[in-house]
Amino acid sequence: MEEMLSYEEMENQDLIHLLVEGRDDQAFEVLYERHRSTVYFFLRKYYGHIEDVDDYFQLAAISLYEVCQDYQALGYSYSLFSALGRRIESRIIDQMRKQGSKKRLPKAKTVYYDGIVCEDGGPAFLNQIPQRHYSSPDQAYLLKESYQTYQLTLSPLERAVLNGHLAQKSDETLAQELGVSTKQVRHAYYRLRAKWRRHQIEDM
Repeated sequence: MEEMLSYEEMENQDLIHLLVEGRDDQAFEVLYERHRSTVYFFLRKYYGHIEDVDDYFQLAAISLYEVCQDYQALGYSYSLFSALGRRIESRIIDQMRKQGSKKRLPKAKTVYYDGIVCEDGGPAFLNQIPQRHYSSPDQAYLLKESYQTYQLTLSPLERAVLNGHLAQKSDETLAQELGVSTKQVRHAYYRLRAKWRRHQIEDM
């Protein structure tokens, strides 16, 4: 009897089939985890124009589901990373145009996102966003203060996982360095992401 693969071991195509055909929540979580760098890339790029971070994460989740539907329908014939990046960016720009923010759009990039790209040559996260990405110096100060407070809520493992992700290390590499399982690393990431969302709500 053939051994069943865990969700983490499945290929994207198999996860997409489970998601699109069976509305499998766990398949979606694994796909979202694999593409989190794309989600955070555009959060960083457009942060000064995003009014609500939770709304942005919902936009990203909807975009991922839509892209997975199209990806399956078209026979998995292109890059899912690039397709997700284009869909998220298109939705953000549409919202900005509706809000009358077209004149404040950041400079367009020459290529669409196809992996982790940091304009400053360093890892991308909220405490390291260049000043020009904020709508005002006050917003930059308040956000960075909020991020520092958020870090105090993290356990030592969660903080280590966060720092590892900022350094663009894989879950497998982090697991080896920290002496824990890959599953523990992923669960720590899910927790620190949930804590950030709660922290954003509490700061409103």
